[in-house]
Amino acid sequence: MFEFGEITDIDAATGFVKVFIPETGNVTEWIPFARPYYGESILIEPNMQVLVGQTGSGRWFVMGCTPNKTDKPYTGSAAKKRGIKFSDGTLIEYDLTTHKYTINCVGEVDIIAATKITAVATLEADITAPIIKLTGAVTVVGVLTASGGLAISGGGLALTGGHDITSDGDVKAGAISLAGHKHGGVQIGGGVSGIAF
Repeated sequence: MFEFGEITDIDAATGFVKVFIPETGNVTEWIPFARPYYGESILIEPNMQVLVGQTGSGRWFVMGCTPNKTDKPYTGSAAKKRGIKFSDGTLIEYDLTTHKYTINCVGEVDIIAATKITAVATLEADITAPIIKLTGAVTVVGVLTASGGLAISGGGLALTGGHDITSDGDVKAGAISLAGHKHGGVQIGGGVSGIAF
């Protein structure tokens, strides 16, 4: 026996639901929602239209959801796009034509790994945000280019390897300017300022 119905209640801890059956006007008891694999999480929302079945012993279970005028399968803007669009507007989408994977979340995104996270891009990696915060020791292998200024606080700057420091502007140590600082008590000509030996 099969019936169409709408989910009225969800038990998030067990994954069981209650379903209203319009044909009979009744609401089922808590019944399981069938899924392809045991332990797999599936998207269940209130008012979702589902197909329920009944076993020979009279036990009801949800076989799956069915599309309708309100809840349609997500197809994106192209036939070769696959994804999930949540009721709050969050979108997870993959484009089979451009091979692009998109996650558009209306809230925060947390990525947590017990050991290590590895991200590899063969061309370029772009991160855009008003503020980017890195907590921990940072190692840069390659050229570090900064535009818009570089500010270091709470620690020193150590350069090793015998590399030069080049500046188009002035260099200051405290209030002392490298470009404008002058030494007194030196002789004109071939004299050199510094410590006398």
